[in-house]
Amino acid sequence: MATDNSEEPRRDRKKSIRGYASKLFKESSVSAVSSIVSTGNVRRKVFRVVVFLLFTAGFLYQCIKFLLYVLQYPTVVNIELDRPDKYLSPAYTICNANGIKRSKFCSKYPDDCISPDEEFCDMYPFSCSGNDTKIPRDDARTALKSFEEFLELGHDINDLVLGMSKESFDGPFPRINEEERIISSCYSLHQRIDSSLDAVYKEKQMFSDFTNDEFYLDPEENETFFVNSRPGIMFAVHSPFEAVNPFQQGNFLKPGYLYRFTIEMRKGLANFKTYF
Repeated sequence: MATDNSEEPRRDRKKSIRGYASKLFKESSVSAVSSIVSTGNVRRKVFRVVVFLLFTAGFLYQCIKFLLYVLQYPTVVNIELDRPDKYLSPAYTICNANGIKRSKFCSKYPDDCISPDEEFCDMYPFSCSGNDTKIPRDDARTALKSFEEFLELGHDINDLVLGMSKESFDGPFPRINEEERIISSCYSLHQRIDSSLDAVYKEKQMFSDFTNDEFYLDPEENETFFVNSRPGIMFAVHSPFEAVNPFQQGNFLKPGYLYRFTIEMRKGLANFKTYF
């Protein structure tokens, strides 16, 4: 009898839990769950359970598939090809890779320059052209104290560009040469920053798509300030409405070579124009 009495509270507890769960699911805001629990017919209940499980599985499948798609970070690219009759001409910025012209420096600071010996001239023949050639001392760069001095002793546009009009070039502009830790004089063509002039446009020609811009550049190899420096030209192609530093965003042109640049203008969603 004692055993029967101890089992009765357990049965009552199980009944109360079942009753509470049944009442909870019947009053659930999820209509599918409440309809399943409230259905008395076993066949209907099984049918509704199967339908509920199928729809739940389909919902989970769609959620997982969508999340996997989102986590791939898909990108939609729309490419539009346009062949205009004219296009906005790019700007060109030119600098001598060796920012200080040696003859100018030694003319202004003769005490900071010395005459090279024969051994030096054998090692660096370009630095010894001319009978009156002098070379800077090792610490000669410390004589330059301001931007103005760097620009004054830099290479002129007449020295850099040969065989074309120099009037359309703007400059000199100071640009930092981090490799040699100096300020270089640079010049720009077709640049329209803070300018009242209209931008330059190029039109199609009869036998070619567009005209070519040709430059004959002289790096003045015999005017290198640092004897270990490579003579050359820093050349950058960019938007006429942007200022660039060719030492950071340009190309190094070696003397004695012919370079060809094919330029393509791309127009992005934000209407920015970029040259490549």
